[in-house]
Amino acid sequence: LMDTNQQNFLLTALVSIALTACSGGDDNSVTSAIPASTLATTGVSTGTITGFGSVFVNGTRFDTDRAEIFHGDDQLNDVRELRKGMLVRVEGDIEHAVASRVHYEEDVKGPIDEDLADLSRPFSALGQRVVADSATVVDDNVVFPVAAGTILGISGHRQADGSLLALYIEQKDPADVEQYKVIGRVTNVDTTAMTFRIDQLLVNYGSAATDDLPGGVPAEGRLVEVEDANLAYAPASGLLNATEVEPAGKVEAEQARGREVELESVVTAIDKPGARFRISRFAVNLNASTQFRFGDAQDIGVGTLLQVQGRVNDADEIDASRVTFKRSGVRIAAHAESDADLDKAELNLLGVIVRVTDATEMRDGQSGFGLGDIRPGDYLEVSGFPCEENRLCAKRLGREQNENQTELRGVAANPDPVARRMRIQGVAVQADSNTRFRSHRERPLTANEFFAVITPGLTVLKATWGPAVKAGDVSVSAPQEIEIEDDFSSEKLDDDSGDDSPDSESR
Repeated sequence: LMDTNQQNFLLTALVSIALTACSGGDDNSVTSAIPASTLATTGVSTGTITGFGSVFVNGTRFDTDRAEIFHGDDQLNDVRELRKGMLVRVEGDIEHAVASRVHYEEDVKGPIDEDLADLSRPFSALGQRVVADSATVVDDNVVFPVAAGTILGISGHRQADGSLLALYIEQKDPADVEQYKVIGRVTNVDTTAMTFRIDQLLVNYGSAATDDLPGGVPAEGRLVEVEDANLAYAPASGLLNATEVEPAGKVEAEQARGREVELESVVTAIDKPGARFRISRFAVNLNASTQFRFGDAQDIGVGTLLQVQGRVNDADEIDASRVTFKRSGVRIAAHAESDADLDKAELNLLGVIVRVTDATEMRDGQSGFGLGDIRPGDYLEVSGFPCEENRLCAKRLGREQNENQTELRGVAANPDPVARRMRIQGVAVQADSNTRFRSHRERPLTANEFFAVITPGLTVLKATWGPAVKAGDVSVSAPQEIEIEDDFSSEKLDDDSGDDSPDSESR
């Protein structure tokens, strides 16, 4: 029998292993032995790196002075060998922000299946559908156009349809690549043909080492890491002859009971709107004390990228204390200029294609209001989140009377301080000398101060015009005001700490 200290010692080690399922796109993990330093782990935080000194993850500055730093199975000498935008797992004392281990792992490492002119459309790499957006960080070593067969390393989040939402993309030197690999969930197992699929990739495991799998056989729905040490995958073939298939998480979530987690991932299912949803391998419970940042409970939908903080209960669910929207919601208020496309369930508002789904809340004070009731000139207010094919999926769509102010809220891209130009949700916005700039605390800013704190893909802006302007006029008619809507960017205005993180907070 073990004494209490021994039991606690063992449980903490198991928690470190179990919560490796919270890393990478859809629960990346490490299968190597857990080093002694992680035995002091009291929790796990996963998220993208937004700065260094030591390292900023999920808005928290983690002390990494005594931490072990890993890229895959390779131990690094310094945390700065990692890069901004990488999705990492931090193990350690989460409450006091002291890391014992920081780990980065690609979800896909292998050839792209097609020539890639840019990231404006989804592409395929190693049979995985990859979607980039304005927040995707592309390493400087990626030079477009990229030829089919070029080896990329990609980390991100698995979405409900199995595709990978890319957070970080880099190009690999073939001389440094010892194996291709992909991490994902097993589907369509055929034990006779000895094959299964991960997204669109057919994996043949007939000659693979599978000793670490329960029963030596891949199971439907299991998260696995597949390796091709022969580097034999042919671009666009859709077939990988695996040399090894191993679990990407060896211990299930029940070993995390009672522990604090901070988990960044994509919502894959809604069990009860506004109260319970699924993210990664956890169910998440919301309650009256749950705090929200940059959205609310009703804004959560399948595909929403969230950071969930909370404690794992006895039912292996996360009781959320805080939920942060990592891809901030988009809001548009403007006059409709044309009829909606009823066949596609879409309308064009300020040049943004808005998609209406069965989950969209339609309201105008009258019963039975629908997309077909919208007419040119109607003043509409839409809130939602970027979704597939560069659309905005509407969570709410309302028709209002006697409104005349045009508003656009979304993530900033392509800031040009000289021309005073930027894009918000893909819409070109041109400011002028009369445009007022403000921080999220209503603090007036100069144009130079404003553009200095914009971080493309992270900073959320709200531009307003009045009286109302038409979609075609937004890019040439200067807004009256542009406001920074997130506190991350505004904190940089007063930050004299020397770190370069746009996303920092104290514990």
